[in-house]
Amino acid sequence: MPGSSTISVTKVHSRALLDKGELTPSPTSDEFDITILICLLREMTPKVAAPRHTGFDQLPRIADESPGACLANIKYYRNFLAHPDKVKLTTLSCTTFDDLFARVGMAIKVLGNNQLYGKVAVAKQLNIDNDFAEYLEKFVKHEKQLEDLHNVVQQISKDINHLQTLCHKSEDKSDELENELRCKEEEMEKKISDITSNSNLCKQLIETIEMNVKGIRKQLDSLSKQQGDNSEKIKKLNEHKLSIK
Repeated sequence: MPGSSTISVTKVHSRALLDKGELTPSPTSDEFDITILICLLREMTPKVAAPRHTGFDQLPRIADESPGACLANIKYYRNFLAHPDKVKLTTLSCTTFDDLFARVGMAIKVLGNNQLYGKVAVAKQLNIDNDFAEYLEKFVKHEKQLEDLHNVVQQISKDINHLQTLCHKSEDKSDELENELRCKEEEMEKKISDITSNSNLCKQLIETIEMNVKGIRKQLDSLSKQQGDNSEKIKKLNEHKLSIK
């Protein structure tokens, strides 16, 4: 990605490097684009040191011909050409292009130990007509569109993951509420059971009290009758006593 130091390997890169999760037996540079080549070169052992003053994400100083500066040059101008806009395409002067070509050519020369510089010299002599230039412009734009689509797909994947996370959280919350509701229901059932048990006990107590009251009433009635009988006997005894006198 332009302006980013994070190494990003796309699915296309992964397929070029890996075969069913294992290293491809004999991958060649023909299968790699500039992005993955720079990523691989930067991560080789020993690692290529970044330019001291500018790092990998800025255009290094002209005098810096270290391997790190060469990679930074290629990376910078690759991004410059791979992400064009109307201003870039209309304001790119011959002087700027010659400077670009010279810096990239020098980077290829240093990194390739002069073995690839012959191809750079041949490329410099190529005559690019308007049709070919238009084709290159369309090709670069298509690459930009593909990269934009890749970014859109990545964003959609992030959105899907976010929605899945929200769904999982909602499910967890739903389960939590269901458990809480179940506990409340069990608690209410227990209270209802306790109230029902207490109600039955109260009914039994009331029935016992009513039976005791009935028994007491019977005893009172019996005592009243006995008292009446005793009063009658006393009356008769008094009458008998008077008759004897």
